[in-house]
Amino acid sequence: MAESRAAGEQAASGTPPSPTTSVLIVTRDRAGQLRRCLESLRTQSSPPFEVIVVDNGSSDETSDVIRSYEERLPVRYLFEPAPSIPRARNVALTQARGEVAVFIDDDCVADPAWLDEARRALAIHPHAVLVQGDVESRARSVLGLALAVNSEVYFARHYFCADGGLRYAWSANLMVNPAASPDPVRFDVRFRRSSDRELGARLVRQGHEVAYHPAMRVVHAYDGVTLGGLLVRFFRNARLRDRSVSGLSFLRAVRDSLADRGAVGMRAAGVIAATVLFLGAGAVGAAYAQLLRALGRAT
Repeated sequence: MAESRAAGEQAASGTPPSPTTSVLIVTRDRAGQLRRCLESLRTQSSPPFEVIVVDNGSSDETSDVIRSYEERLPVRYLFEPAPSIPRARNVALTQARGEVAVFIDDDCVADPAWLDEARRALAIHPHAVLVQGDVESRARSVLGLALAVNSEVYFARHYFCADGGLRYAWSANLMVNPAASPDPVRFDVRFRRSSDRELGARLVRQGHEVAYHPAMRVVHAYDGVTLGGLLVRFFRNARLRDRSVSGLSFLRAVRDSLADRGAVGMRAAGVIAATVLFLGAGAVGAAYAQLLRALGRAT
């Protein structure tokens, strides 16, 4: 209703109306985090045209959380029983009725001006098929902070092209502009992980624009990080299985980024320093063992 009213006012003033926006969320067994995400959408300075939540096989109270917002948001609940993030994302895209679609992860909280900035980004980059927003990381634990900074450094080091555009995409905060693509924008269901990254890379290879608009912000909370999850992410992003120079350089950048984050940051930096030290000194198995001991002391 508010979007329709705003569009009418813009038409009367001679300026083109803002595009209608569909907010898309894929979730599974994160009812508490989803509630915080939906609450942030309720307080947007400009409301969404619709919110589509695809439940990818939850066994918790996710459906109850979604239905509790039906009177407060234009929310639509869809259930996709087959556990597949790219498939669930495609379900959301095919069901979206807005002119543009904006993905947000269920464990993210949108800035109050998030959708306003999405519309502004589209005006700046009208030919971009994808527009990536900024993802700010927040964490309260040593493990969470280590993982948060790992993600920040990885994004900064690997996602940007020399011209300032992006070579990949991250669906934690990603706008899709279907009008800019001659073909439907879809995620490749063959990818269990990183289907958003693959989508961005594929579109760039095809010559499409993938833009970055940092004012379109969300906050990603790294809560409940486990030791196993931290290890998997470090070893995947830094390519520790190869013990490569680039992997060591990546971990050092993460460690250095943590150094000015207070006491918790210093403890997390110690975890990363231990990883770098033992990785360079011995085999991967030894690095695993030493990292486990370092994490045990830090927490």
